[in-house]
Amino acid sequence: MNEVHKFWEKQAETYGASDEATAPDHHYRLLEIQQIISHLAGSSNVLDVGCGNGFSTIKFRQAKPDAVFTGIDYSPSMIAAAKKAATAADADVTFHEGNVLRIPWPSNQFDCIITERCLINLNNWDEQKAAILELKRTVTPGGRLILVENTIEGLAGLNHIRKQFGLSEIKQRLHNRYIWHVDLNHFVLDNGFTLLCE
Repeated sequence: MNEVHKFWEKQAETYGASDEATAPDHHYRLLEIQQIISHLAGSSNVLDVGCGNGFSTIKFRQAKPDAVFTGIDYSPSMIAAAKKAATAADADVTFHEGNVLRIPWPSNQFDCIITERCLINLNNWDEQKAAILELKRTVTPGGRLILVENTIEGLAGLNHIRKQFGLSEIKQRLHNRYIWHVDLNHFVLDNGFTLLCE
């Protein structure tokens, strides 16, 4: 088990179904969830990749009860917490162990795929690009891929604002590999995606 995997197993064991298992700030997490929900219109079969303990996935399902939601994560403890949380919330969501580099479904399976800080847990840009192509394989033609990932430029901008308010700098976690925004944009455009928002 690598260090990233160990980290997420420990997070699941420590925080269970709490949103703190996968994000340290409750307020931005709820804002993020609301923003994603606003982009789910027209989606009927949604895959949440790197779903963690299912906190967001369950919120998506509650907001859009007419769609089918599936979550995958490579941490068995996170998936166990997600299943328990779905049962407690009476939310019809299916959770499976899975890896973004080898999504265990055939091509063109989902009309919407979501990641929230999943790609930044991969080892390098080459793995991140491979994951994006795997996501592309799994989404239907004309489907939607919602990437909520950390960028190097975004962190620099956020820390610039925080400094103006006397707040401490946010550090990138040791196991994270933030993405250059410009590289991400070029890669997705070069591989047939249409950017709807940045």
